[in-house]
Amino acid sequence: MFVGELRPYQDEAVDRMVERGSLLLAYGQGLGKTVVTIAATEELMGEGEVTTTLIVALSSLKLQWAQALANFTDVRKRWIKVKDQHIRVPAEDQCIMLDGGPEKRAKLYQQIQETQPEYVIATYDNVIDDWKQIRQLDVQCIVIDEATQVKGFKAERSKKLKRMWAPYRYALTGTPIENGKPEEVFSIMEWVDPNVFGRWDRFDETYVERNHFGGVLRYKNMHEFHEVLSEAMIRKTPEDPEVAPFMPKVEFAEVMVKMDFPTRRAYKRIAEDLAVELAIASGKNRGMFDLAAYYSGHKQPDEKSAQGKIMARMLAAQMLLDHPDLLRKSAKDFEESEKARREGVKKATWPGSKYAYEAVEAGYLDGLHTTPKLDAVVQEIQEILDADPDHKVIVFSFFRDMGKLLQEALPEYGSVVFHGQLTQTAKAAAKQKFTQSRSCRLFLASDAGGYGLDLPEASHLINIDFANSAGAQDQRNTRHRRTSSTWKTIYVTDFLMEGTLEERKKEQLGLKRRVASAALDRKGANKAGEIENDVESLGKHLARMAA
Repeated sequence: MFVGELRPYQDEAVDRMVERGSLLLAYGQGLGKTVVTIAATEELMGEGEVTTTLIVALSSLKLQWAQALANFTDVRKRWIKVKDQHIRVPAEDQCIMLDGGPEKRAKLYQQIQETQPEYVIATYDNVIDDWKQIRQLDVQCIVIDEATQVKGFKAERSKKLKRMWAPYRYALTGTPIENGKPEEVFSIMEWVDPNVFGRWDRFDETYVERNHFGGVLRYKNMHEFHEVLSEAMIRKTPEDPEVAPFMPKVEFAEVMVKMDFPTRRAYKRIAEDLAVELAIASGKNRGMFDLAAYYSGHKQPDEKSAQGKIMARMLAAQMLLDHPDLLRKSAKDFEESEKARREGVKKATWPGSKYAYEAVEAGYLDGLHTTPKLDAVVQEIQEILDADPDHKVIVFSFFRDMGKLLQEALPEYGSVVFHGQLTQTAKAAAKQKFTQSRSCRLFLASDAGGYGLDLPEASHLINIDFANSAGAQDQRNTRHRRTSSTWKTIYVTDFLMEGTLEERKKEQLGLKRRVASAALDRKGANKAGEIENDVESLGKHLARMAA
C-alpha cells in the first residue's frame, strides 16, 4: 500500500498510468517520477493486476529506488550499512536488489522465482549480462528509469529491453529528447507502445527533412509530433502553473572568465590544429563527418579517423580551459598506455589522448602555470559558503579529475566526489554524507551525478563546463530543484571562457532545447511546426575567432 501524500499534478499521472497501462512519464526533473510510479504500481497491486514489478535503473540509483520503496510503501523494512552510513530499504522477501557476482545473482534469480517478491530492482548491466534469467522473470509490470538509456537503436541494451514485455510498461525520464533529436523518443516509444508512431520510414518522412547526404536540415511538423506523442505520454514541467507553487524559484547566472596570455597562446594553437583537421574532414569525407556525435555523448571514435582527430582537439581545448593539468594528465596516460602496450601489459585505466601527448610534447603548455577558470570557481564557492553556514554547493564538470583538483583547492570545506568510476556502494555513501552531514558542503560530480540524484539540501549549483547534450545539462541543473528542496530560491551558475568554443557549445545546447521543447511541450517551433538550425557552423566560428 502507498503511504505517501501526492500532490494534485502527481495524482493525475497515477490515474493515467493505471488507466492506460503503457506510458512515457516525462515529468521534469524534481517533480516526483519515482513517487508517482510507486503509487501507480501499488494501486495495481491492490487491484490484483500486478504481483511483481521489475524496475530497471542505473546502478547508481538502485539504492535510491530501494530507499523510496521503504519510505512510500508499507513493506517490511531492514537496515543495511553502506560504508559508514546506514540506509533503510525493504525486507529482502518483498524487494530483491540484483547485485554481486554471477553466483550470487544466480541464487537471487532462484529466490525471485520461488518467492515472487513485490519488487525486483535490476540495472541495465543485469539486462545485458543476465539476459536469459531476466527474460524468464514472471513480472506483470516493468519500469525503465532514466529511459534515455534506450534512445539508441543499435545499442545492445536497447535491443534487449525492447524484447521485454509486460501488460504494464512505464518509461521514466524528464528529458526524453537529450540531443535535440526527436528520433530518440521514437526509440523509447518502440518499447512503451510501438503503435504510437508506427514504422520508422514513415516517422522519418513525416518529421525529418534531410539533405542529400542524409544529414538533418530541419525538423518539421513538430505540432503534430507533440499531439501524437501525447497519446502515450504525460508531461509536466516546473514552469506549469499547477506545479510551480511546489518548486523553488531558480535564478541563473553566467560568469565570463577572461583568458590570460599563456592560456590564450595555448588555446590558439589547439584551435588552429582543430581548424586544419576540420578542413581536411570537410574535403575528404563530405557527408560522413558527424560533429553531432561529439555533443551526443556517444563513444568517441579512434583518433586515427577524421572525426576522432577533430573530437580529440575539441576535448583538448576544453581540458585546457578547465585546467591545463587535465591535458597534462591525458598526455601522461597516453604515454603510460603506449608503454604498457609495447610491453604486452593490459592497462585498465583510460588510455589518454594521443593528441594531448603531441600537444604537450610540442610545448603548447610550456610556461603555462595559471588556472583562470579554477581560480574564478574557487572564489565563487568561497563567497557562497562563507555567506551562510547552511549553504551547500553542487559542482559539475565533464572531467572527473576536476573534483580532486577542487578538493585540493578548497581543503577548508567538507566535500565528496561523485563519478562513474566509483562503486555503487561508494556512490551511495557519497550522496548520504552530503545530504546528512552538515559539515559536508561540496558535492563534486562528473556527469555520472547528473541522473536521478536528489540533492534538495543544496542551495547552489555551479557548472565548470557544459555536458555533451542538452538533456544531460538539464539533468545537471535540476539536481537541487526538487519539490522537497529546503530553499525557496536556488541558484545555477555557468562558467565560460570568453571568446572560446564554450560560447558556441552553449548555443548548440540551446538549439537542442528548442527541438525538445517543440516536440514535448509544443513550444519553440515556428507556425509551420519547423525548427531551423541557426547555430553558426564550427568552421565559421573558428574563423571568426581567429580574425
